[in-house]
Amino acid sequence: MFEKANNQTFETHPGFRLFACMNPSTDVGKWSLPVGIQSLFTELFIHDMVDENPLRILVQSYLESLFATKGIDLLVKFYLNIKMDSSTLLKDLNGHHPIISGTN
Repeated sequence: MFEKANNQTFETHPGFRLFACMNPSTDVGKWSLPVGIQSLFTELFIHDMVDENPLRILVQSYLESLFATKGIDLLVKFYLNIKMDSSTLLKDLNGHHPIISGTN
C-alpha cells in the first residue's frame, strides 16, 4: 500500500514489477542514485560485449529488418574498431579519450 501526497492510499497490483536501467555514474554527466532509492533495486552490472560473434547475434536480432547480413557485419566491425580506437587513438580537445558504450 502506498500513500499519495494528499494522504490518499492506493494498492499496487500483486504482479507489479519495476525494471530500470542506467549507465554507471562513471560516465560523463551522470550521478549515483541516492542511497534511499538505490536500496530499492537489485543492481546488475553488465559488461560491454567485445566478442564479435555474440555481438553480431545481438545486433542482428535488433536490426535484421534494416540491414543485410553484410551490413550487420560491417556495423559490428565498425563498433569494435571504434571502441578499440577510443582507448588508444581518439581524444577530445582536452586530451580525454571518449567513452564508447553500445550496451549500456
